[in-house]
Amino acid sequence: MRFTQFKSASFKTQLFVSAKCAVAIPIGDMLTRDALIQASLDPAVTKIDYLPSANVGGQQVRLDAIVLHREGGKYHLKFGSTRPRDFDEEGLVLVAFSELGIATLKQSAEEILQDPGFSSARTIWQYCNTEISFHDRATIIAALENHGPLSIRELQKVVHVRRPLTTLVYALACEGSIEIDISERALSGRTVVRPGFSRQRKLGKVSDGVCPPISKEFA
Repeated sequence: MRFTQFKSASFKTQLFVSAKCAVAIPIGDMLTRDALIQASLDPAVTKIDYLPSANVGGQQVRLDAIVLHREGGKYHLKFGSTRPRDFDEEGLVLVAFSELGIATLKQSAEEILQDPGFSSARTIWQYCNTEISFHDRATIIAALENHGPLSIRELQKVVHVRRPLTTLVYALACEGSIEIDISERALSGRTVVRPGFSRQRKLGKVSDGVCPPISKEFA
């Protein structure tokens, strides 16, 4: 896959929302979208925020910053494709992040596109608008809370649900009710799932149109 596939010229600005997003986040390319999907599925990320600007010494400074809240602090997600700034503006931006207690987390296109995480995240996110019945949701979450982390194959043996289990597991991961281990190996029956950060929250599906299945144009 070539980085040129992610040029903003072929991607209309959209808003990204997930269970971890504090606000709707404007995105202008597929690379940013994929990074946000991966952050939304990352157990270490507890919240995703967006800061359009900040005030530094009475001067408003443009940030356009995606901020990941993780254990141990807040991190500005910085890409190599970020629009360049002049020297003075860049200095003000650094001051703003310092005053806000936000460190910088750099991610390259190669890191975002690295498998198995990249392909697994895209596969899971296709189910972000899937309806889940109360029975199926309660059954799966109760099984994980009673038994602890289980592989999908093990979970299949202890739950009785009305729809394909993988579909439900992926949908629950999108809303944060469960967590899926996608960093080490490709998705399979051995993939481990566990209760997620929002298991105590009553969440419905993500709004229609916010996170549609991956377009074949970008697949």
